[in-house]
Amino acid sequence: MPDRSLISPRWCGPIPGFHILFILPAFASTATAAAQSGGNNGSSGGIGGLLLFAVASALLLLAIIGCAVMCRRRRAQSDQEGLLSHRVDALQQQLIEREKLASLGQLTAGIAHEIKNPLNFVTNFSDLSIELIEELRGTTSEGEREDILAALAQNLEKISEHGHRADEIVRSMMLHARGGNTARERADLNRLISESAHLAYHAMRAQQDGFNCTIDLELDEQLPQPAIVRQDIGRVLLNILQNAMQAVHARTRAGEPGYEPRVAVTSEHAGDRVRVRIRDNGPGIPESIRAQIFEPFFTTKGVDKGTGLGLAIARDIITAEHEGSIHFEDAAEGGTEFVIELPVRAGSPAEPPVGEMP
Repeated sequence: MPDRSLISPRWCGPIPGFHILFILPAFASTATAAAQSGGNNGSSGGIGGLLLFAVASALLLLAIIGCAVMCRRRRAQSDQEGLLSHRVDALQQQLIEREKLASLGQLTAGIAHEIKNPLNFVTNFSDLSIELIEELRGTTSEGEREDILAALAQNLEKISEHGHRADEIVRSMMLHARGGNTARERADLNRLISESAHLAYHAMRAQQDGFNCTIDLELDEQLPQPAIVRQDIGRVLLNILQNAMQAVHARTRAGEPGYEPRVAVTSEHAGDRVRVRIRDNGPGIPESIRAQIFEPFFTTKGVDKGTGLGLAIARDIITAEHEGSIHFEDAAEGGTEFVIELPVRAGSPAEPPVGEMP
């Protein structure tokens, strides 16, 4: 149990009244000596000594009371500060979770839009296969039977292909949505970039009618696999890609003649690091807000459209969690380029490489 007595130095601190307690014997000794001296010199001196003792005792009593009051105030202030700090931490965590849920909501909208295509293919080829089976039952020609079986085999290949595509989309969403796992593993960063770009594009198309842009992927085929928390790096890539697509969409709506929206992503091996560049040809970041881009709660979007935590969380994931770096600069053709660097060999042990998704 902590010592919370009223005169405990741990709680009172360097309060002047507290130190008076240590000189109480000195005051008493002085007053007693004065009283004795007064007694030797006459009754008036004795009375004066007693008065001095009474005054000193009263002052010391007031000092003790003052010390107790100040200690109580300090203890109450300390408790209030602790409670306030706890509430602030809880609020920040809630906002971070809100940002993650908002990102997940955007993903869900994009995936619902994207997954319709492979499911439509599966349905159509399944219906065609049912019709071919009926034809197969009604034919006696060996040549027709061979043609129908060949068509069935082709349909089944298409069903399998688009079924795997739908499965891959769902797996991508689950990887981005999964939380609480901080284990690092060797990951195919190029594959993660491609998946994130695909998800960001379809999320934008689901949110913005008529949205379209060219996405250029220039990925180093010899890129080493860094040890990363896959879903966290996926969130970073997705956030920056969505920001890039929102930027080119804003410039598209401005009606600039001859403008072609474009987002480019490159990966490269740079010494003991891998580098990812995400570039857009949008309107760029104004000089007046550049210093605030990575600040928590700063946003250029509406109050109901963003928490201002996306890039702040991204920087924390890259720098604190992965010992990497992230910054932005002006793109050569206009717009903005974000540069992410991750160490190939992370500071903490990585899990063994995981198998590719089907």
